[in-house]
Amino acid sequence: MNTLVRSATTSLSRRLNGYEPLDHYYDAFNRPENLGRRTASKPRNMSAHPGMASFGYRVAKAKQRQMFLQSYKLASRSKLRRSRSGKLKKVVVKPEIPRYNVDRFDVNAFNVQQDFSLHAEFVVTVKSDNPNQHIGFQYGKDSSVVVTYRDSILCAGTLPTFLQPQENTTMIQILLKGESEFGSGLQEALMQNRKTGKIPLLVEVKAPISVVVHDFPMRQVTVLLNCSLVVDNLSPKKKARILSSTYQYAVAL
Repeated sequence: MNTLVRSATTSLSRRLNGYEPLDHYYDAFNRPENLGRRTASKPRNMSAHPGMASFGYRVAKAKQRQMFLQSYKLASRSKLRRSRSGKLKKVVVKPEIPRYNVDRFDVNAFNVQQDFSLHAEFVVTVKSDNPNQHIGFQYGKDSSVVVTYRDSILCAGTLPTFLQPQENTTMIQILLKGESEFGSGLQEALMQNRKTGKIPLLVEVKAPISVVVHDFPMRQVTVLLNCSLVVDNLSPKKKARILSSTYQYAVAL
């Protein structure tokens, strides 16, 4: 390494007619007569390093991505109403499942026969609240609603097929009928519950629902709802008062 430096210094000094300090060479290089030569010389090749080129490409792509994200902003609802242009608006929707609540529980019939069979007929009114601004729900076929007492089915029915629009509350009346066995054990348990005025029931709902966005139906899902009710009586032709209710939701794709 020392030999290379010494050789380069010797060669440079010989061009300057003697072993002169490097400072003298710098002064000679910056003389007016040499400035013209330097500016007239062939420009150096300033091609970028391959790594620098790839870095610049990434910076450019990042700027394009940032510009795209900034342009993808939702207009407010008031601006959407005021806009009269024919341009399409980008809309992002965040769907929420409807909220359900058993509003009424009416008993049309509840008769235990001597052969331990039970004839039951209920009318359950469910309040369905759709909080979504841009999403409706189409209730399809093959739904089921079942009312059980101590794991014994009392009656069953289906939901009506209908379209619930966005930001809408609908009262759904469901007629449930059933003939089932009602043994002595269930009758004794029911008698005890009637004395206390607290009869536990379970309402199980299975509803196939299609998400509707701006009148376009999307993929269908199945909403599963379990509602644990406690009513004060099951006397026919008398409205049962709902003492408490607990809800559990699930969605099956």
